[in-house]
Order: sequence, then structure tokens, then C-alpha cells
Amino acid sequence: ADSIAAAPLVLTLDQMGYRDGLILTGISTQVTLAVPVNDGLHPAELRLHLMATPHMPAAAFELRQRNHVLAVRSVTDTTTMLTIPVGNAVVDNGKAVFQLSVTVPGPDLCESERFYRVVIAPESQATFAGAPQPMVTANAFFQPWVDHVTFYLADTPSEDAAQAALDAAAYVARRYRGMATTFDIRPL
Repeated sequence: ADSIAAAPLVLTLDQMGYRDGLILTGISTQVTLAVPVNDGLHPAELRLHLMATPHMPAAAFELRQRNHVLAVRSVTDTTTMLTIPVGNAVVDNGKAVFQLSVTVPGPDLCESERFYRVVIAPESQATFAGAPQPMVTANAFFQPWVDHVTFYLADTPSEDAAQAALDAAAYVARRYRGMATTFDIRPL
């Protein structure tokens, strides 16, 4: 198998498997964003394209990791872009996991909940700093994010070779489920 293990320095939410982006609904809601991080890289910033419910009052957008607040920003129905530095984010097992939340203040606690929506569009991006590291062990072959994998087989492979290719293809499909990773099987 041949793999391009060098991640680009920018990944969209769509490439990470968030095909519909992320949707925050209600007056107080939270979603989780897991950003895959290859060896040698670390997250630099999140560039979030926002679409909010028209006439939504000013709300607090919060980015957290574990129990640490990384950023708080004010957003309104006219906010279309947030750029948040995340250079100090913790990467664990090839992922930086963030919690994103929006809190819309209400004029009266007894008032019925309004259903505001803030959509973080799939073209939103995570940018990375650093340089991808070359693979030095077989265990490092499949990085947290891979763009493309190509398997090469003989025109008429043995039963064992065909089964190994199927097993490897199934592994790639399972490991990168939802991501934009593509894979091919080609003749030697």
C-alpha cells in the first residue's frame, strides 16, 4: 500500500467528516469538534464560517478544551467569520478535541425558549503549524488524517493477496469513516 501521510496545512470540516458542518440550536447548546492531527503538526487556528438565525441577539460563543476556556467571542446574526488561535491546544492520540458552545441571553427566564441556530459551515477550517514527520515505523503508516491511499495488486492475485487487500481496504474505510479519504486498488 502507498499512502500520502503528509497532511495539508489546512483541513475543512467537510474533509474531517463533518459534511453538514456543526449546528448549535437553542439558547444554550454545545457540540464537539475532533480535529485529526498528524505527527509533527499542531493546530494553529480555527477559521469558522458562521450562519446565524436572522434577528438573533448578541450571544456568547465559547471554545473549550477539556475544562479550559480557550476563547470567548461575541456573535450576532451578522457575524459570518470567527478566527480563533488554538496554538496551545492539547493533542491526544492524534486528535485535538474542542467543545464549541453558544449561549443566547434571554430577557426573561420565564419566557419560552426561542430556537436560535448558529451553523458552523462545512467549509470552516482548522489550520496547522509545524512540519509533517516521515514515518519511521509501520504503526505510524496510517496517520490520524490521510488524503489518499492506493493499494497495488497483481492482475490475478493469489487468494491470500486478494484477502489481504480486502482487509486493508476495510481497515482504511473503517479508520477514516466519514472523512474525505479516498482509496484505489490498482494493478502492479
